[in-house]
Amino acid sequence: VYTGMRAGELAGLRWDCVDLDPRSRLITVRRSYAGPTKNGEIRRVPIVDALLPILKAWRLQCPGDLVFPTAKGTLRQGSDRSFQEVLQRVFHAAK
Repeated sequence: VYTGMRAGELAGLRWDCVDLDPRSRLITVRRSYAGPTKNGEIRRVPIVDALLPILKAWRLQCPGDLVFPTAKGTLRQGSDRSFQEVLQRVFHAAK
């Protein structure tokens, strides 16, 4: 919600692409769950003030390589229904 990233980009996001340093605060979008981003380009998304503490807390709860892994710690796929449903509920609640 705070980034405008596509669901596939969130599914493929890795912690090494998330810079939580308060001075830089950037997410480097390099891939989607299936490979390159939709337009094939790398972009940087700023981490807004409201998102920084959320990501820091999530990093402690999710220490693996992936930011949003499955329960088994693997990469989510485009057909991951639970991920899509939760994402839609979040978007709806955020209006």
